[in-house]
Amino acid sequence: MDFDSSAFGEFFAHIPASGTLFNVALILFGSMMGMLIGKRIPKALTDALISVIGVFILYLGFSMANSGAGMLKMLFSIIGGTAAGELLGINNAINSFGEWAKGKLRMRDERFSDAFVSTSLIYCMGSLAILGSIEDGLGGFPAILTAKAVMDGVSALVFSASLGVGVAFSAFSILVYQGSITLLASVAQSIMTDPVIESMSSVGGLMLICVGLNLLGITKIKTSNQIPAILFAAVLGAAL
Repeated sequence: MDFDSSAFGEFFAHIPASGTLFNVALILFGSMMGMLIGKRIPKALTDALISVIGVFILYLGFSMANSGAGMLKMLFSIIGGTAAGELLGINNAINSFGEWAKGKLRMRDERFSDAFVSTSLIYCMGSLAILGSIEDGLGGFPAILTAKAVMDGVSALVFSASLGVGVAFSAFSILVYQGSITLLASVAQSIMTDPVIESMSSVGGLMLICVGLNLLGITKIKTSNQIPAILFAAVLGAAL
């Protein structure tokens, strides 16, 4: 079936930010299904699946980091971004938000903040989120984000079965990040040049390596404090 010319495609074409909304919906659905069946899945199986996903994220991170951005740009971006994140206390702020959300929703999930941050980075990093959001904002069928949404939904099921409800909250990160790019697509298209996207993807790859190491239990890196590195990468990608 040609989705682009089908009624399905027409439906998407007439809803603003439809690709991002579809992405959000599948993450929420996958998270809900994961939490529903999570208790029925042996812990050994969920741990094994998370380990495998952790290894895949390491592979994805290394692949993205080798996408072609200059080594010095990557180094300055990750160092500058991490330093800024530490000074701003982003990790502490997210943990405080996690504790506030757990209190409001009466949750007892100790991994809420880790799950929220890790899955948010996984779903937001990479060129698919950027290019797909621009395509979505310029009209027509959001093919890139539709494919990304399916992958994110499947992984959300596995993640939430092991990591809990924090995975579902990553949908809000997607909504803000991809939605902002989509709504500013005409501007983003001129700003998000190939060098900028390449630089952001490479630094995002380094961040995903840290996420993968954390999922495997090898390290306890405060990946949320690395978030400003993406902005540093965008600036350096545009300037150099």
